[in-house]
Amino acid sequence: MNGSFGSGWTFNYNVRLAGINGSEDVLVIREDGRTDRYSVRSNGTYFPPPGIFDILTRNADGSYMLERKDHITYLFTPTGQLITIADTNGNTINLTYTGNNLTQATDPSGRELTFAYDAAGRIVSVTDPTGRILSYTYDAEGNLVQYTDPIGGEFDYTYDENHWLTSITNSRGIQSVTNTYDGDGRVISQSNALGAVTNFSYDTNNRITTETDPLGRSTQYTHNDRFWEINETDALGHSISYTYDGNGNRISATDANGHTTLCSYDANGNIIQVTDASGHSSTQTYDSKNNLLSSTDALGRQATFDYDANSNPVQVTNALGYVTTFTYDQYGQVTHTQNANGHGTTHTYDTYGNPIDITDAAGNTATFSYDLAGRQVGATDARGKTSSFSYDALDRLLSITDPLGHSTTNSYDGVGNRISSTDAMGSTTNYTYDPLNQLTGVTDPLGGAVSYAYDTVDNLVSMTDANGHTTQYVYDPVNRLATVTDPLGHIASYSYDAAGNTISSTDNNGDTTSLTYDSLNRLTGISYHDLTTVSYTYDAVGNRLAMTDGSGTTSYAYDRLNRLTGVTRSGGQLVGYSYDPVGNRIQMTYDGGTVSYAYDSVNRLSGVTDWTDVTRYGYDANSNLVNMTYPNGRETGYTYDDANRLINLVTMGGEGVVSGYAYTLDAVGNRLQVTETGLNSSSLTTTYGYDLLNRLHTVTYPASATVTYTYDPMGNRLSMATNAGNTSSTIAYSYDAGDRLLSAGGTTYIYDNNGNRIGMNGPDGTTSYGYDAAGRLAGVSLPGGTSVEFAYDGDGNRLSKSVTSGTTTEGTQYVWDVNNGLPQVLTETDGQGTARSLYGLQRISTTDPLGGQIYYHYDGLGSVRGLSDGSGTTVTTYSYDAFGEPDLITGQVDNNFLFTGEQMDAETGLLYLRARYYDPETGRFISKDPFAGFDTVPPSLNRYAYVDRMNP
Repeated sequence: MNGSFGSGWTFNYNVRLAGINGSEDVLVIREDGRTDRYSVRSNGTYFPPPGIFDILTRNADGSYMLERKDHITYLFTPTGQLITIADTNGNTINLTYTGNNLTQATDPSGRELTFAYDAAGRIVSVTDPTGRILSYTYDAEGNLVQYTDPIGGEFDYTYDENHWLTSITNSRGIQSVTNTYDGDGRVISQSNALGAVTNFSYDTNNRITTETDPLGRSTQYTHNDRFWEINETDALGHSISYTYDGNGNRISATDANGHTTLCSYDANGNIIQVTDASGHSSTQTYDSKNNLLSSTDALGRQATFDYDANSNPVQVTNALGYVTTFTYDQYGQVTHTQNANGHGTTHTYDTYGNPIDITDAAGNTATFSYDLAGRQVGATDARGKTSSFSYDALDRLLSITDPLGHSTTNSYDGVGNRISSTDAMGSTTNYTYDPLNQLTGVTDPLGGAVSYAYDTVDNLVSMTDANGHTTQYVYDPVNRLATVTDPLGHIASYSYDAAGNTISSTDNNGDTTSLTYDSLNRLTGISYHDLTTVSYTYDAVGNRLAMTDGSGTTSYAYDRLNRLTGVTRSGGQLVGYSYDPVGNRIQMTYDGGTVSYAYDSVNRLSGVTDWTDVTRYGYDANSNLVNMTYPNGRETGYTYDDANRLINLVTMGGEGVVSGYAYTLDAVGNRLQVTETGLNSSSLTTTYGYDLLNRLHTVTYPASATVTYTYDPMGNRLSMATNAGNTSSTIAYSYDAGDRLLSAGGTTYIYDNNGNRIGMNGPDGTTSYGYDAAGRLAGVSLPGGTSVEFAYDGDGNRLSKSVTSGTTTEGTQYVWDVNNGLPQVLTETDGQGTARSLYGLQRISTTDPLGGQIYYHYDGLGSVRGLSDGSGTTVTTYSYDAFGEPDLITGQVDNNFLFTGEQMDAETGLLYLRARYYDPETGRFISKDPFAGFDTVPPSLNRYAYVDRMNP
C-alpha cells in the first residue's frame, strides 16, 4: 500500500472510502489500514460487516457520512475523501486538500497542522501550530527511510525489495527492531535491540498460531473460521478460551481454572448482561444513541443516567437516589458540576478548550495558563501563588518552579528516557538505560549507584544496591516470579494456579503459606505453617462479608453504594458508619455512643461532635488547615509559606501561647530550624543539616548539644557522634549484606532468615523477639523477666497486648476504626475499664474509664508534644530526639501515643506502625518493609531505614 508516507505507512487522517469494481458496495479504509466492506441494500442504504456498528449513509449531494458508535462523524466527498471529523457537540476538524494531498487540518479553535509534499505526493514535513516541524525522507523506491523530530532526533528505517520493513534505528543510534519475513510478507522472526529473537508461525489465513519468545517458550493461538481467537494456551499448557456471537461479540470467556464469564449484547453491540463465574449477573440498558441509561449490579441496585441532545451526561442518579448534575457550554465542555449535596464547581476554558479557571463551592478559584501547544505553563492557586512549568519541543517536562522560585529540572535522551533529575537544592540523580530502554542504573547525588539487569524477555533478574549487594529473581515459564534470593542467600519461592493466583509462598525461613480463591479469583483462605488460618467470604459485588481468624469472625455490612456501614466482631464489638450523599462519613458509632462529623461546601472536615463536645477546623483557600479549636478552649493556628509548606504552628490557651513551633525550610522542604516557644516565653531553637540525599546529617539541640550522623550508600546509619560541651561520644553501627543492623556500640542484634529481629544483647541483658506465622511481632521477652505478647486479626490490626511481670499479667484489648485510611485505635480496654479515643484530622482526645479527658497537641511532624485536660490546663509535655526517642516527659498522665502520633509500647520502647514496629533508639524498623521500594529512588530500597522514607 502506497500512502502519504510511502509504502506500508498510514496516519490518523488517512480514513477514506473506496469503491469496488462492479459493485455499489463501499470500502471504509480505517486509520490503521483495516478495511470494512459495507454492502448496499435495495433502498440505497449500507449494511456494515458483522461486529461493526458504525453507520454509513449517502447524502443527497453524493457525499457520505460515517457515524461511529460513539457519535463521532466523518464526512467524505462523493469521491471518498475525508473532509471533516465532528463530535456530538459540533466541534469539527476541517481537512483541506490540494488535489489528493491533505495540506491542512484545522481544529475547532483555528489551530492548524500543515503538510508539505514532494513531487511524488509524499509528506515531507508536518508543521504544528507552534511552528515545530517533523520531517520525513524517502529513498528512490518510495520508502520512508528517515523521520526527524523537532529537536533533530533521527529515526532510520530499512526495507527489503518488497518494501517490507526490515529494521528501525532510533535516535539513540540503536537498531531497536529487526524483522525477517516469509514469502507471503509475514514477520516470522523479530529481533530486539539486544538481539533477542521472537518467532511467529501462521495459519493459511495469516493468523498467528504460535509465538515463541527468546527463551524458546511458546504461546499458541487458535481461531475460528471468522478469524476470531477462540483459544490461547501458554507455555505451561494453561488455556483461556472464548466464544462469540454472529457479530463477533465475545459471549463467553473461560479462564485457565475453568471459570466462565458470560456476556450478552443488544443489536448495537452494547453489553446488556454480564454473568460472572459464580452466577451473579449485572445488567445495563441503553438509548437509541448507545448511551448508557441504567446499570444494575448483581444485588439489584441501579444507577441511572440522563443526557442532553448531544449525548453529554447531564444527570447521574445513584442507587440511593442521590443526584449529580452537569452543565455544558456549546462546545460540550463541563461548565458546572453540582454534587448530591447541592454544592457546585464551575469551570471556564480558553479558546482552545483548556480549563483556565476552576472555582469550587466555597468560591476559591485556581487559574491555569497554557502555551499554543496546549501545555500547561502556569498554575495559580486559590491564594494567588503561581507555579510554572517548561517543556522541550517533544512536550517533555523540563522544569517545575514553585511559587518561591524553587525549581526541579529534568533532562532526557533522544527517545524520551529521563536521564537526569535535579532538585531545587541542585542535587542531581542520573539514570541509565539499556538498548530496550529498561532502567539499568540510578546514581544518586553522592555517587551511590544501583544497577538492574534483565533477562531476554524483560524480567528483572537482579538488583545490585549501592553497597554492591545483589538480589536475584527467577521466573517460571510464563514470567511469574518464582524465587527471590536476597544478598544473604536466603530464598523465598512462590507457586501459582493456572489463572495466575499465588497459591503458595515459602519464605526465607522455609515456612510455607497456602492460599485459596473462589471462582472469581478472590482470596478465600490463608493457611499458615503453624496451622492457623484466615478465611473470607464476599457478597455478589465483591464486598467482604466476613473474615474468620484466630480471634473469631468479623462481619461487615454495606449500604447500596457499597460503603461500609458496620463492623461486628465476635463478642459483640460493633463499629457503625453512616455517610452523606457524597460519601463523607457523617457518623461513627462505637463504645455505645455516636460521633458526628460536619463538612464544609468543599467536603473538608469542619467539625467533630463527640458525646458532649465539638471540635472545629478552618481552612484557607488552598485547603490548608489554618485553625483547630478544641472543646476545652485551646486553639491551634497554622501558617504556610507561598508553596503551602507549614512554617508556623501556635497553640493558644486562656493563659496565652501554650506552645509554638516556627520552622525554617530549605528549597526541598527539609526543616532547617525549629524555634519552640511556650508559657514561660522562652524560646528554644533546634537546627538541622542534611546531606545531598536529604538525610539528616547534624542536629544542634537547644542545650548546644550537637549530634552528627553518617550513613553508608544505602542509608544505613554508620555513626552517631554527640558533642555536648566538654563531653563527646560516638556510637558505631555495623550491618550485614541485607541491611540488617548487627551492632550499635556495645549492643548486638540477631535476626531470622526473614530479616526479623529475634534478639538484642545489650548492657542490660538479652531481649528476645518472637513472631507469628504471618511475620508479625507476637512476643518480646525483656532482660528483667517481663514479657509482652501481642495478638492480631487477619488484617494485621493489633487486637491485644498483654504484659506479664512475675505472676502478674495485665492485658489490653483494642477496637479499631478500619474505615479511615490507616486503621486507628478507637478503644483500649484493660483492667481499669475502657478508654475511648476521638479522631478528626488527628487524634483529638482520649476519655479514660472514669470520664476524664485529655486532649492532644502536636508539632509540625504530627508528634504529640502536650496534653491538656478538660479545663484547658497543660498536664503533660513531651520532647523527642530527631528519630523519636522521648528525651523529656513532664507530668504523669498515662498516654502511649507519642512520636508522629503513633502508639509506643513503654515496655519495649517500640512504636507500633501497623505493618511493623519502629525502634527510635536506632532509627530503624525491626523487620523488613513488605514494600521493596522504588527502583528510581535508591534510598527507598533499604527496607529497614526510616530516615529516607520519612525524614524526621
